[in-house]
Amino acid sequence: MTHLDRFVHKQFMGRPQEDRRALITAFLAKAIYNFATTRQLLERLQADDQLRRLCGWNSASAVPSESTFSRAFADFSRRRLPERIHEALVRLTHQNISF
Repeated sequence: MTHLDRFVHKQFMGRPQEDRRALITAFLAKAIYNFATTRQLLERLQADDQLRRLCGWNSASAVPSESTFSRAFADFSRRRLPERIHEALVRLTHQNISF
């Protein structure tokens, strides 16, 4: 709905990053489900097949480590990703309301 791909930061050099789109989706899930910690999100992703697949991981073993989540979430916060996604959702909502 919000075309999350446009928020994904491409890295061309160095070690390959985990799937950033899945991490962004998990970041949004953490906010939507109001998880206080990344550990709570990880526990839910391990137990909830539907949430895990919605985020983009087919198996529990594919879910990245807590340290990977922490690094990605720090990067998202630094780049003000939550505010940018919220702005995109507001624009999308206003476009759908306008006839």
